Amino acid sequence: MNLLLQPYARPTRQEADNYLKTLAKPFDLLKAVTKSNSATKPDLAEFLEAHPDGKARIWALGDNSNSRSVFKKISVDDLVLFHGKNLIYAYGYISSKLTWKKNSFIWPTGENWDFLYSIRDFVEIPEPGRITRESLRQLLPKVGHLSAFFVDLQDINVYQKDIIRHLQTTPPYVPEKGKAVTLRGPNNPPLLGEKFRDRKSIWRSFGGQWQPGIMTFPGESVVNVFSDENGPYPDFRDPETGVVEYRGQGLRGNQRLVLGNRLLEDARLNREPVRYWHRPAGSEWTFESWVVVVDRASIQENDVDGQPAKRILWFLIPVPSEDRDSWPRDFEIAPASAEEDIAIVEIADSEDLLELYRQKSAQLEVEATGKNVFTKPRTIYKRRREARELVIARSQDQCEHDRCTGMPPDKNRQGKSILQVDHIIPLAQGGHDIPSNMIALCPNCHSAKTYGMHSDSLVRRFKDIVKKREIELSQ
Repeated sequence: MNLLLQPYARPTRQEADNYLKTLAKPFDLLKAVTKSNSATKPDLAEFLEAHPDGKARIWALGDNSNSRSVFKKISVDDLVLFHGKNLIYAYGYISSKLTWKKNSFIWPTGENWDFLYSIRDFVEIPEPGRITRESLRQLLPKVGHLSAFFVDLQDINVYQKDIIRHLQTTPPYVPEKGKAVTLRGPNNPPLLGEKFRDRKSIWRSFGGQWQPGIMTFPGESVVNVFSDENGPYPDFRDPETGVVEYRGQGLRGNQRLVLGNRLLEDARLNREPVRYWHRPAGSEWTFESWVVVVDRASIQENDVDGQPAKRILWFLIPVPSEDRDSWPRDFEIAPASAEEDIAIVEIADSEDLLELYRQKSAQLEVEATGKNVFTKPRTIYKRRREARELVIARSQDQCEHDRCTGMPPDKNRQGKSILQVDHIIPLAQGGHDIPSNMIALCPNCHSAKTYGMHSDSLVRRFKDIVKKREIELSQ
């Protein structure tokens, strides 16, 4: 995939700013085409395939020889950088291209923007984190002139991930005149346990970008991951082991190993320490721990639009510090696979899981335990989400304890009952991470089994409950 350098020096008058209309937010191109009285209308087939609802962030090239030449070269998935007044202020990936001759129905200025393209994974770089266009000379032989410029990255052995990393790690431009931005910089990084009111407070201290959940601060290569309990990603931290199941970057559609996901993949392969930031509900952001990315998997679950999509699930293991000498020896000898294709575990609806319960649970029985030793002398277990999902499906969204004294009246952030999946025989005592050794409990019943004086009798009762339920499902 290649690179398009797209100039646009945004005007001071908002009514003349084309950017605000079609890049700052999705634009309804289907509606614009339908309502226009243009003599010729564009073919929207490719656009609608990429954007079925007819809305997307779009931009265009003018009807001149340079633009026509560049438009022919660009392809879907090419990276585009928007720059103006010598600063790069946004980027994204081309998702479709089309031609609409002599259109004058979209932008406040200009009537000859004939060559349109749409953009996905669009990111605007906050002003204090923007770098100069000339800084690209560190990677590219030339950065082009003030018209659209196409760069064939393969010819110069540069990858899109190199461009993104350059955007995220290059120190931002600070004007010599006027109010300068004061950043702590790489020589004064965040301290373990340090708290910040919100993401913008972190951004004001270290620069870079404040929106992405995975990013690096300017001037350093350390990856930061952010997990917000009130956010759109259903991240999960095992309360017993501290292992974090962290969702990859990308709210809509299939997630890919690009942008922040690429940063995490590189950290996984290179066994690099990663900062884990967490914000509990209603609280502050805290640099909570250093972690190592030990594994990843692909799962199938609904995106923010409720559409099935492939998501990347990262497994993060806490470590004492960024100093490798403080890590357990197991990290150094554990192999890191560079395979791009990892088997997809489909997280389906409860009804689908129940239909396949016998088959899927039998498969997990064959695989036996999900035990992985990562620390000494304590053993950390990497739980398997599929087993947990099977148990939740089996529970039919109700506590499986037949003598439950009452479920919580509230729902979790996914709109489901508040249930906790417990191992009847704990993993530390030889239990397996399989549905027949797991039960879905409300918080009250879970606490009674964990801390109550009758926990032993509950273990025996739970075994019988699960055995009876599995016999029912197998008939």
